[in-house]
Amino acid sequence: FRGIIPFSPFKGYAPQKPVFKQMYLTEDELDRFANTTYDTPNRNFTRDMFLFSCWTGICYCDMRSLTAANLVRADDGSLWIHTERQKTGTPECVRLMEIPLKIVEKYKSMDSNGKLLPMLTKESMNRHLKKMSVMCGINRPISFHVARYLDFLFLLKIKHLKQTLSKTGNDLETSFYILQRPASTQRTFYINTMF
Repeated sequence: FRGIIPFSPFKGYAPQKPVFKQMYLTEDELDRFANTTYDTPNRNFTRDMFLFSCWTGICYCDMRSLTAANLVRADDGSLWIHTERQKTGTPECVRLMEIPLKIVEKYKSMDSNGKLLPMLTKESMNRHLKKMSVMCGINRPISFHVARYLDFLFLLKIKHLKQTLSKTGNDLETSFYILQRPASTQRTFYINTMF
């Protein structure tokens, strides 16, 4: 019996579940983050790019590849971003609301390579975001990836949906059924219906 264990060394062992880490910013944290003026131009720029990602749901690598050709004006005069996700190749159509539209207008002619937004490296932005979170009193480090997990945008759209439906007379139950469509069409529907 040399080298053979006569009993299971893991008998009675139960692994601990990892502690859940909140990925997204709360509405209050986002408000503090957005309304703080930071000590360097790069941090203020990082704030704007982070807010653009929060409001559009477009990730860093897709923001980096946006050009003026991705901007499309709809029949009603609204401005949309039409692109494909680099990671999955799925089409993404996002209407530019007030805040992202202001950010595009502010930075659109600053990139020498013809990109829509002049982006810093992701590492540089993440370094700035960690310091900015401390300056805002957010008790955990944030990264650019957190912008895609923002629940605030979904809650804002639902709030606006309720207001829209009460004006048009549609019922909320039908709209929630439509909102539960596959993820590839959800974002387009949300933006199209809400604004």
